[in-house]
Amino acid sequence: PKKGLLKTIGRRKSKQCWGIDIGTAAIKAVCLAETEQGLEVIDSYFDEFADPVRRMTSHEDQAGVVTSAVEKMLATKEFADTPVWANVAASNLVNRFVRLPPVSDKQAALLLQTEIEQRIPIPKDDLAVVRWMGQQGEDEIHGRPAVITGAKNNVVRERIELLTDAGLKLSGLQGDTLAVVNFVAYEFAESLRLQESDEAGEIGSEESEVDDRPHADDRSRNGANLGDQTPAVALLECGAATTSLVIVSDETHWVWTVESGGEDLTTALARRTKAGRSEAEQLKRNPAALTGPSKDYASVEQRQDELRMRLERIYEDAMLQN
Repeated sequence: PKKGLLKTIGRRKSKQCWGIDIGTAAIKAVCLAETEQGLEVIDSYFDEFADPVRRMTSHEDQAGVVTSAVEKMLATKEFADTPVWANVAASNLVNRFVRLPPVSDKQAALLLQTEIEQRIPIPKDDLAVVRWMGQQGEDEIHGRPAVITGAKNNVVRERIELLTDAGLKLSGLQGDTLAVVNFVAYEFAESLRLQESDEAGEIGSEESEVDDRPHADDRSRNGANLGDQTPAVALLECGAATTSLVIVSDETHWVWTVESGGEDLTTALARRTKAGRSEAEQLKRNPAALTGPSKDYASVEQRQDELRMRLERIYEDAMLQN
């Protein structure tokens, strides 16, 4: 949206860009530069919070931690006029993954809009949404993949206000998991590329149509390969509050976030050992310091097993569609 407060967000051409990830437990930032050799990391920043934001019940206290962390970063790093992109937590996003029938681009866009209006449980006037549609393959029986990511306007607005008031000049916001998708698409491009086909020759590189989302280029899938298993990369992003499964192929991507993370393991260990949260956090990172590691760590391993089983079911669902 380019109205009201959000009109300040713009995309400026630049050879450099800062990406800032403000999570539950830390603030992380990376400055990328476009060079003749490709993208290079030329600067970075990391600062862990004294206590994870999730442990604070007051919204004001949570905002205060983020504001202080940003101000501390700005006192250390020089941003000048370099574009800055910040994250929106995956837990604040709604994702839908669909297969559109083999129709024209215009018809596909209309179908995608209908999907947004009917299937995303957020009123249209209160929704900030980005869309992505894949290429239409030569063999059209599979249709084309599409992804919708939405968030409530007030979530986006509050995020912008918080970071702007802290002193950041934002160029845009991006969902946590979409940033990971772009990382995988760039970092593991060779692993995602389809191998040479006996029938059709090597798959060419073709830029996909992208709406409102920066995204690495997709390579079109030739009809001769549609029946084969497509090379893909799966990546787990494990945070303090959430865990996200990200699956990326040359054709499409799939992300799913579970409301379970490192803080749940800390809580389980604190209950078992009767230790405070800060002490339990250190014991979690160093189980050798536990009095009885095999017994005390059992509750942590149980939580890990439960999470793994849930992720396996999510993975199976993703494979059914892709």
